[in-house]
Amino acid sequence: ELMHEPTAAALAYGYDAKKVRRIAVVDLGGGTLDLSVIQTGGGHVEVKATGGIRDCGGTDWDRRISDWVVKMFATQNKMADGAPIDLNADDFAMVRLRVEAEEVKKKLTTKNEARFLVRDIAKGPEGEDLPADFVITRKLFEELTRDLRERVTNAWKSTMDAMRARDPKFTIRDLNDVVLVGGMTRVPSIR
Repeated sequence: ELMHEPTAAALAYGYDAKKVRRIAVVDLGGGTLDLSVIQTGGGHVEVKATGGIRDCGGTDWDRRISDWVVKMFATQNKMADGAPIDLNADDFAMVRLRVEAEEVKKKLTTKNEARFLVRDIAKGPEGEDLPADFVITRKLFEELTRDLRERVTNAWKSTMDAMRARDPKFTIRDLNDVVLVGGMTRVPSIR
């Protein structure tokens, strides 16, 4: 039988379908946010409410870091004619920046700052190799991604509203558990 990812996640985390529980599942991975409120009991699993955002995931957080690095790099590095060096013009450079952005994001889940370093990302006015070398703090990361976090919060609120539409007496205290699935749920501001 096919089931939605959040339902499968709750079962994979060991929730028994025989025991009566209301479980909210927050699945925020690389590309999407899926939210579900499921109820177990009597050998059944029933989805009570769903929500989410199809185009909101970890890659959006990575992009915010790499976009900030591109901007900072351009303000610090100029070409021979004085024009800023635009890393957006180099697809290979952008791939390298996004990979490093993801690593920095992961480090910021447990640390207050992380070094962003990609060596030889561009050529300077004299043909020298230039690195993208910055320190990114968790505070900066949270500022850069505030609107993404608000999108997640709003999707959560909408899902809880959908639950209340189905059960007007429902309150957040009626949830027995919240299951966090996906790498982005490790980010402190999301958690």
